[in-house]
Amino acid sequence: MITITIAGDTFAETLKEANALANFLSSTPDSAPQPAPYMPVAVASPTTPPAAPVQPQYSVAPPPAGAIPAPAAQPAGAPVTPPPAAQAPTAPPPTYTYEQVGKAGADLAAANPGIMPTLSALLQRYGVQLVTDLKPEQLGPFATELRGLGAKI
Repeated sequence: MITITIAGDTFAETLKEANALANFLSSTPDSAPQPAPYMPVAVASPTTPPAAPVQPQYSVAPPPAGAIPAPAAQPAGAPVTPPPAAQAPTAPPPTYTYEQVGKAGADLAAANPGIMPTLSALLQRYGVQLVTDLKPEQLGPFATELRGLGAKI
């Protein structure tokens, strides 16, 4: 329910304001819902003191557990900063053994003998001649590149 109160210093002013509101409401586009043909209007008389303004009462339920809090209001003209992105927990990268990486490279070469120059170039980029010469921290990135070439690892 919507309540509109129109007041003026005189009855004539109040009536004029009520008519202006009625004209405004009746001039809405056809696509918008039309107001009811009769709309009661509360008119305050100059002898009746205006009613005290009613403060709206709001009831807000607490947010559910784990809910993301709403961003704080910023003053007008302040730059808008996006909230920090929530990061999903990530699993640690998989660890590989020299045997797994060597077997994946050997299987890839056996299935596609023409890939040997590419595999040799990959080893050279890591500064080694054999998979067993890789440093432990190089095994993961090397395995990722090997997988990019089609190795099953």
